[in-house]
Amino acid sequence: MTNPEAHHSPAHSEIPVTMGDVLFQSPQVIADPDGFIESGACSQEVLESFTSAFTTPPGNLSGPGTAAAEALFVLDVDQDEGAVIAVKLGVMSSEAAGNHFPDLADKLTKPKVLFIGGHMEPVVLAVGLVDTDVALDVPHRFGDEGQFLIMQTGESAPSVDEQVQAVTPDGAAPVLRGMRLFHSYVTFDAQAVNGWLDSGLVQSQPAKSQDVFSARPGETWRGIMRRRPFPENLFSTWALYPERN
Repeated sequence: MTNPEAHHSPAHSEIPVTMGDVLFQSPQVIADPDGFIESGACSQEVLESFTSAFTTPPGNLSGPGTAAAEALFVLDVDQDEGAVIAVKLGVMSSEAAGNHFPDLADKLTKPKVLFIGGHMEPVVLAVGLVDTDVALDVPHRFGDEGQFLIMQTGESAPSVDEQVQAVTPDGAAPVLRGMRLFHSYVTFDAQAVNGWLDSGLVQSQPAKSQDVFSARPGETWRGIMRRRPFPENLFSTWALYPERN
């Protein structure tokens, strides 16, 4: 699924993330973006690659009328090509997904809108949440518990039930616990993600179901903070505009 138009470095370094990881801004960057930038911790090239992928300069989270990503959810990592495909989390459109995919409406997790996954090709990517009690190492199923499933949405695609059954062991009841549709995606290379992580601009960890399928997508970053060790977990109550408090 790797996009041939993704920007690559001449020499590929190891990509330190895997399918099912979530990439998010470090709390120190959210707390003091100007101070972080002025510290010179990362180069202008790293800052530009971050802004391209997250659709925002460092320090911003999703808000009304913005396309800023709360986090990036990694769907594919190609170590040979040095490329990553991800979707932005927390960015909702105003378009009801059922208007375009009426057969999927009852499968979708609320809010049932198309999510803005990125700015690349005009495609719709579907991510399913399946029962982890029957975790199985099969293509399209990923995450630290095998809970995520990349699904097909085209006219010729198998039904949702057929796709879930295909990744469920014989004798087990297939269970789809959630589904979300993302319009497009973002790509970045090994140099970018290593620059983000090495500088402390971004952190990563395995995504949990609530990161991808939250009923309150604009709270995704704060939800991630709740699982971080002290004192980072204190940022779970971080205000979007702290100067107004």
